[in-house]
Amino acid sequence: MTAVLGAVKSLAATSCISMPERVMRDGSAKGKRVQVDVPDNNVMVLDFGNNTLGTMDTGYVMMASETPDMELFGAEGVISTYGGDQVDRIRLHKDDWNTDVAGWQDVDIPSLDSRWAKHPSTLLSLADAVLDGKPLVNGPRHMAHVVEVIEKTWIAAESRQTVDLTTTFPMVSWKDLPIDTSTAKLV
Repeated sequence: MTAVLGAVKSLAATSCISMPERVMRDGSAKGKRVQVDVPDNNVMVLDFGNNTLGTMDTGYVMMASETPDMELFGAEGVISTYGGDQVDRIRLHKDDWNTDVAGWQDVDIPSLDSRWAKHPSTLLSLADAVLDGKPLVNGPRHMAHVVEVIEKTWIAAESRQTVDLTTTFPMVSWKDLPIDTSTAKLV
């Protein structure tokens, strides 16, 4: 979300332990019962500034979901992505009275079927940085900011207060992404 919307300025959060006991499913601990002592269910409201808010829920309580991994709601439409780091589907909703475009449409990005769909964007970005000198999509300052978001989530949840963030990072432009969007079209 931060790669698309930029640095979080402040956040509020709530957390809880939804499943106080878990049974390990794999490895040498398979079958072992473990008492959970840290929150396993977190909901955050992220303030990106410029009247832009985001919500995120994270934890180990959702067994499955068919909802998008990320949805961006704007004044002119909605973009939904599916497939996590390995985006395999993008949908767009428009309701444009001027062009009679209304409803959900799949977005066809030909290069999405190639290397983008098979590897996380950070790995491709690292290769592009080494081979072509392009900036990292998720550089060290961006990662430090994400770590601060995680840390401040715990602080906000415990204090029940909105907390400010202090880190920031340079945004990467569309042309720097490890994917060719010039041939994208609605289908």
